[in-house]
Amino acid sequence: MFRDRLAGRPRPRLTVVEALVWLLIPVAAFVVALVWLKIANRARPPAGTDETVDAHDRFREAMERGAAVEPADPADPAAPADPAEPEGER
Repeated sequence: MFRDRLAGRPRPRLTVVEALVWLLIPVAAFVVALVWLKIANRARPPAGTDETVDAHDRFREAMERGAAVEPADPADPAAPADPAEPEGER
């Protein structure tokens, strides 16, 4: 397109249908976003006491299983490096 303008050729104009197609894309994305927001923010019934207590028990059991893992020996050169630890401090 830029070369056409430099060469003195007129820039082709969009037809009405082409313009409507270009406008349809953001409008469709907006409608999809509105539907998603409506579904994501719908009112949900309150959870029952049994469900929340069971979920908390499962959470506590999972945390206890995670704490039972032995930490790696920092003096062991074969131990994988901690990604949170800077390279120079090892």
